[in-house]
Amino acid sequence: MSALTYVGFFRELTPHAPAFHRGSLREALSPPGDYPADAVAGYLDAGLPVLDVMELTYDVVDGAFQVPGGSSVVTDGQFVWRHDLAPYVRHYAPALPEAFVARALTPPGVPAALPRDEMIALSGRIVAELGFRTS
Repeated sequence: MSALTYVGFFRELTPHAPAFHRGSLREALSPPGDYPADAVAGYLDAGLPVLDVMELTYDVVDGAFQVPGGSSVVTDGQFVWRHDLAPYVRHYAPALPEAFVARALTPPGVPAALPRDEMIALSGRIVAELGFRTS
């Protein structure tokens, strides 16, 4: 199975779980990313669900928004991100990996559906890599 790249697991979003951190949101905002934020956010919104979390997350930058299920995890089969990354992209355009932005902007601009068995395998792998207990 190919490598997965985790995007947007910023330390400010999970201060109690340092193993999840993939950089700082504040650092990713200085300078912000140079990409069409609405198009990238649309791709993020269309991600394939991996792990649903029932909680409300809050904008940690300036309180501009809340996201039901914000720490839920989604994927496109190559990249993995939190559900609340899309509103951060819309509001602040944090710097994101170039390869992810290129993938998000490649037509049709939404992740392709994956076969059920592949999604099950990906889900198990992502849950394990993020350190969630499975039993």
